[in-house]
Amino acid sequence: RNARLFQDFLPNGYRQFSIEKVEEKHKELVQLAKLQLGIFITYVDDYSDNPKLIDSEFINSIFSLANQTEMKSTKHHFAFDLKQDLFHTIELLPNYNSLKSIFSFDFEQLAQAFRYSLLLQDIPQLNNSKENRTYLSHNMGIVLALMIDLMAVENIKLYEMGEIRKFSFEMQEISRTMNELRPFEKEKKEFDPTSELLFQIESA
Repeated sequence: RNARLFQDFLPNGYRQFSIEKVEEKHKELVQLAKLQLGIFITYVDDYSDNPKLIDSEFINSIFSLANQTEMKSTKHHFAFDLKQDLFHTIELLPNYNSLKSIFSFDFEQLAQAFRYSLLLQDIPQLNNSKENRTYLSHNMGIVLALMIDLMAVENIKLYEMGEIRKFSFEMQEISRTMNELRPFEKEKKEFDPTSELLFQIESA
């Protein structure tokens, strides 16, 4: 991966998509957690859609195993450490206990995104725009990033959460589409079955 992804694109992207009400004293910790999230997603993603690296056992174990002693290889240990670092960081945020069940639910949606990607690699005929957009947008991590922000907002109002999450989910879907535009020619050449854009063109 290009170093600029971790030094520039991810930090700036998460910084721009942030809630203004995040308390100043928590901003550095929030940014660290978002960067940890982005690195984890970027690392694990390759094993779900890169034809040279696809590894379903790896994907499933990273999201299901809770004990590092059960890890089988260096890549397992590295991904597990990334995940643990993320959770240890967000545990330090003031609203973690109030929102941890929601964050865990959203993290499971990320796991489902990777599993759906693996499923399409095995059976590309299953692809359809509805499921593709619903599942695969989660690997953008924007809803998760929003929850990290909310863990550092004073006096959060749960009655506003529905609309906030709806907005972040819509932004996540748009980001997924924009993200597909850049490597589109590469995905077209390799016929990436997880590409919604390619699916739409092929189905037209």
